[in-house]
Amino acid sequence: MKKTKLDMKILYVSNNEEYPYERMPRGDLAYLHFFQEKGNEVLALPKKDMLKFYSAYKKFKPDIVASTWVPAGFIPAFLNKLGLIKCPVIHYWDDFYADAMITYPRFLINFLERFTIKNSDYITTISRYNESRAKQFSKPVFYIPNGITSNVKKTKLNLDSLKTSPKNLKVVYSGNQFHKLRRLDTIILAVKDLDCDLFLIGKTDPKLVPIAPSNVHFMGEVDPHEVLSILKQADILVNNMDADCNFKLFDYISVGKPIVTSDGMVRYLLKDKEDAILTNDFRKDLKMLIEDKNLREKLERNIKKIKVKTWEQVAEEHLKVYSSILLKGK
Repeated sequence: MKKTKLDMKILYVSNNEEYPYERMPRGDLAYLHFFQEKGNEVLALPKKDMLKFYSAYKKFKPDIVASTWVPAGFIPAFLNKLGLIKCPVIHYWDDFYADAMITYPRFLINFLERFTIKNSDYITTISRYNESRAKQFSKPVFYIPNGITSNVKKTKLNLDSLKTSPKNLKVVYSGNQFHKLRRLDTIILAVKDLDCDLFLIGKTDPKLVPIAPSNVHFMGEVDPHEVLSILKQADILVNNMDADCNFKLFDYISVGKPIVTSDGMVRYLLKDKEDAILTNDFRKDLKMLIEDKNLREKLERNIKKIKVKTWEQVAEEHLKVYSSILLKGK
């Protein structure tokens, strides 16, 4: 039976260890949080229950099966290929799995990823790059980018008071410091002797501390609701991960500050020297931007034209997609 309302039963499976809805919801946690808040029934299977998927499917009788990551996405895709799933199967393609899952053999992750995409009925993705890949597989795909929190708290953290020189600009990085894809060591080394102070927001990677010059400040973890308030204090925001979809990028865009980020996939989203500085030489281009006030003002004007939705609005976009899929049927 086709449904016309957003009162769906959604069976969700992922590699998450748990579903801590009480924390600030973002990403798939935001979707599940707001799906339920808007009256849908959600059964979310964590990593430990992944192999119980089919029994949960038969008992729950969902209208939609949704998955993210692998091998979580592989399971419903495999059963779908066998004809055992009678409702639409949607894969939420939210990362570059082979690059992110570095502790597993790359060939295995590539196989699981390709199989999952090919044998799911529909794809949703936060990445324009992954959207283009889904189209190569001739899969119906919906691009829905990441959102930002609407619950922003003021912060007592004053970056100006921590600068090593009054003339220095405030350069801020927010997020994971441990994964090698972030290439944070390059940013740290790039700011040596530049007229800036680099503030690193997030759990400190002790391996990075010894290489940091005196104008680098490890601020540690902060209340996630205060992150946007801290980012608004920056003169420049930096990111060295080759991606067009990470959380920090949309946080950065939302506060309307000049961005220096790694060149590559981000070209699906931003234009070099128009919306941001896209670089393959972090020190050279950061120094250039520090010294060019007019360019910083231009980037700030342009980045403010890009609108970012809240996580609640993003969840609503997913529900609209699910509803349209149900109207079409399996």
